[in-house]
Amino acid sequence: MMFSLVACGGKEEAVEEETKTEATEEKVEETTEEPVMTEEEELEAMKKEPMYEEGFKYFLGASNCTSDPYLADSLGFFEKYGIKAEFFKGSAMLEALGTNAVQLACTHVAHALVPASNGVNYVCVAGAMVGCQSLLVPTDSPIQSTSDLIGKKVGIANGGIGGPDYNIVCRMFWFDDIDPLEEIEFVVVERAAQQAALESGEIDAVLQPDSYSYDMRKDGTMRVIRSITWDDDFQTEVCCANYMNKDFIAENPLMAKYITKALLEVQAWGGENPEEAVQKLLDDQIISGSFEKNIDCWNTMHWGEVTNGFTANSLKGLIEDYIEIGLITATDDAEGLYKEFYTPLYDDGTMED
Repeated sequence: MMFSLVACGGKEEAVEEETKTEATEEKVEETTEEPVMTEEEELEAMKKEPMYEEGFKYFLGASNCTSDPYLADSLGFFEKYGIKAEFFKGSAMLEALGTNAVQLACTHVAHALVPASNGVNYVCVAGAMVGCQSLLVPTDSPIQSTSDLIGKKVGIANGGIGGPDYNIVCRMFWFDDIDPLEEIEFVVVERAAQQAALESGEIDAVLQPDSYSYDMRKDGTMRVIRSITWDDDFQTEVCCANYMNKDFIAENPLMAKYITKALLEVQAWGGENPEEAVQKLLDDQIISGSFEKNIDCWNTMHWGEVTNGFTANSLKGLIEDYIEIGLITATDDAEGLYKEFYTPLYDDGTMED
């Protein structure tokens, strides 16, 4: 009996000692975690990153819906965090971004998603706005809806087949249970020639930016039959977004974080100050046309409402649709592509766990 008691006591002591050891190890692990830096400490540490002294380049988009980087630069939102910025003009936006010739660009998801799925070296870091494109017909056309376009010709520009216009309008048809790859004929027509092509019967409908079609809609020449700007089923998804080169992010993580923060802040500013934002872009000749046209278009874009959570939810749906329609062919893993494509670098508190 005495032997049994001693043995039992020894076992209890061993268990107690093991528990103490585990607790000590856990405490050590807790104390060895790196402390979270304050914003002030991060901004100081950012000065040691390789591109801090040089600054970064962004692609200058000449439209109101892609104006995030320019406004953040010209209004001092980057400078507030000690970040130097310089704009870059050219015609090959995604190539420049993918090769790190520029580090930041703002453009349509319809423009950026497919190349990213094929391995071009950038990710989405923040959404920008909603809407800005519509499918139109001449006002006297008998066509009333997308179903009336089955077997007919739709004009697209901006990259032609596989480009952003094509991707946007394909989803419009897909939402209406029309297979765009089988039931619609697409015709590539440059923007400036589209009105003549409609009048001659070369095409039956056309996709155009709202700022481009504004005057024709106002004077009754054209009417909208489908739109990502005004139709309810497109109001919960981002249209344009901001993209950053992956190598730049990896080598300059704090710069990338505070560039993204500045972009989100300037979007909120644009939602609160629409007239000032539009006038700034007009004064600096980033956009053209009347103030009335540009403010009307600006006020349809939900500036300041496109949070990280909003962007995340819309990108998940967009990626699933692109795969299902056949616009993305490099992968059928929607979740995997979403995780690779969307990297919200600044936490605005709206992402779901």
